Amino acid sequence: MADTLSLLEMEQRIPPTILVSPGYGIPLLDEHHPRSRDYVPTEAEAPTPTGETRRLGGGAANFLRFLREELLPRIDADFHTDPQRRNFAGISFGGLFGTYTLFHQPDTFWRYVIASPSLWWDNRHAFSYLETYRADDLPTRVFFTVGQEEAGEPINMVADLRDFVTGLQKRAFPGLQMKHVELYGGHVSSQPGAMVQGLSYLFEGWQPPKP
Repeated sequence: MADTLSLLEMEQRIPPTILVSPGYGIPLLDEHHPRSRDYVPTEAEAPTPTGETRRLGGGAANFLRFLREELLPRIDADFHTDPQRRNFAGISFGGLFGTYTLFHQPDTFWRYVIASPSLWWDNRHAFSYLETYRADDLPTRVFFTVGQEEAGEPINMVADLRDFVTGLQKRAFPGLQMKHVELYGGHVSSQPGAMVQGLSYLFEGWQPPKP
């Protein structure tokens, strides 16, 4: 991700950017990795990397509170960043967390890249946000993407995202700009393209300052 940002900045597709990536200090595939708790809005039974089934999730609300009340204010204070120009990029469970944030406290971020979101989680619980979000507008820009090969069974992330985007389009929010792209590759191999195209879309129309 850092290399992607550097290349996009070099080509002046995006402005100078600070990458913030909260970490945990343990391997990503560890079955007890906290991302399975912090990025997921509801508790549900799910398979672990070892093939066992365990109840996971339920920590998204608390993680969002941590971002809004602790981490992001600290970054703004230490680096003099603009709170009105924060952007989000999340993949898989991270994409699910981005979807949760988008419909619960959308002003946390300015614009969103939501890649291969785990919309299948808990019987597609995230689809309920399309009904429970009561505001008349969603003034942001969102890049939704998924790999073309993520259409397996029983989880078809391609179909899930198509259905979700269709439902979002039906809400017809006047201030919402969004783009939905199905990229070459699978859950992992599609991600470099997701970040390049997603960030380019978020900053579409941006011009570097004249010397």
